[in-house]
Amino acid sequence: MTAIVTNTLKKQLLDTVYNDLTNSTSLYYVGVGRSEQWDSSDTVPTPENSFKDERDFRLSMQSIKKVVDVSYTIPRYNWTNGTVYNAWDDDLSGTPSNGYYVLTEDNQVYICLRQGRDGTGTAVTSTIKPEGTKSIPFRTSDGYIWKFMYSLSGADASKFVSANFMPVQHIAESSGDPSLSVIKAQQATIQEAATSGQIIGAVVIDGGTGYTSAPTITISGDGFNATATATVNNGAIVKIELDSNQDSCMTMGYGYNYASMSFTGGAGTGASARVIIANDSGIGANAIKDFRSSSLMF
Repeated sequence: MTAIVTNTLKKQLLDTVYNDLTNSTSLYYVGVGRSEQWDSSDTVPTPENSFKDERDFRLSMQSIKKVVDVSYTIPRYNWTNGTVYNAWDDDLSGTPSNGYYVLTEDNQVYICLRQGRDGTGTAVTSTIKPEGTKSIPFRTSDGYIWKFMYSLSGADASKFVSANFMPVQHIAESSGDPSLSVIKAQQATIQEAATSGQIIGAVVIDGGTGYTSAPTITISGDGFNATATATVNNGAIVKIELDSNQDSCMTMGYGYNYASMSFTGGAGTGASARVIIANDSGIGANAIKDFRSSSLMF
């Protein structure tokens, strides 16, 4: 029978190691080097998962270093002017090559909730750096919608930011906890402001044919208040955007565990779309989950 190690199972294993390191007196060490010479092609040996293999590995280590701190990590994506970024998607496995979140030069991390697209539905480049620390999403003039997630402290940036990776964490305490630093209290505020069951967007599966105007979109599901508008080009629906309001840039609603979209009017037929629903507790409630972290950095 075919099986995979899911990210959920990986996360449980990581949680065990992370909690053991941060909440107990357990000691962890990282082995450095080995005494045997590599072969001519530097081929990495395949572990045999035997007692002998484990014993030989221990005996061949040249040195070890004690682990003194640990963090969940994710691939690093610097915000760069002129780059096309993806939007967060609940149907995405792994992380796309150009990412759905960014780290700015201010050591602030933002998640992309909506990709900028032109009137034909073609993705445009991000030209306005996301800024600010408000708990609600915001739109930049290039059409992208971002949400602030957290800031990196100088200490975390020094210890855990590398050329390819950066740290991500979840704050267990409340924002009013006096023991929290300003940066951690800031992230706790973002977590507490998250809304569960929001619809983040929609992916056009089939643009249909014959549309002379934008059809009316009906969102059906077990949640409330999400509304969206379609854009038509050459008789087909080329993009679907959640309607705007002053509070959040998108009318995402709340309480959705499932949802679907249907289209009426516009003189066309055949359009279909897939609804994107945020994680159970809402975007921002747990950055480790939102960014699908499956790695620890020691």
